[in-house]
Amino acid sequence: MSTKLRTHQNCYTEKRIWIEKYFGFGFTYRLILSCHKNLLMGDYLIDDYESGRWQEGFEGTLVVFGSEKFPDWNKVMKYLSPKP
Repeated sequence: MSTKLRTHQNCYTEKRIWIEKYFGFGFTYRLILSCHKNLLMGDYLIDDYESGRWQEGFEGTLVVFGSEKFPDWNKVMKYLSPKP
């Protein structure tokens, strides 16, 4: 899930390439680009903002990238990895 669709014409392509690089090709089928994050249904929303962009209405777990708990992708990936 991501925004910035209206202001950057290459947004979708760049974000799709980024998702494939860090999460694998299979994740590209799960990529949703929308300005209304509150309309999504899922377990996790990874965002660099805690509020102000409709994250508050997301019913799953908000993972705030760049926060103290999730300062980098290694911490996010560890958190999202299946537990034994």
